[in-house]
Amino acid sequence: MRTKTTLELEAPIYNKLKTMANKEGKTLKRLMDELIILGLKEKKNNSQKKFIWPGAVALLPKIDFSDKEAVQHILDREDYVLNRR
Repeated sequence: MRTKTTLELEAPIYNKLKTMANKEGKTLKRLMDELIILGLKEKKNNSQKKFIWPGAVALLPKIDFSDKEAVQHILDREDYVLNRR
């Protein structure tokens, strides 16, 4: 069963899709079906994965936050760096 709908695409996107369809020997309708299916599968797969910022794996605290003296030292040092001219 198919359902008809109307999409409004920016001209460069439409042109790129038409070019892709021609290169692959497909109709625009067929290419868009395939791309939408791929996008939906990718979205489903990504929603099941936990997002981790790239490079964030090693971002663990470098001080013991229960050590008030160490925390104050870091805060004082940052204040010095921020107010330096």
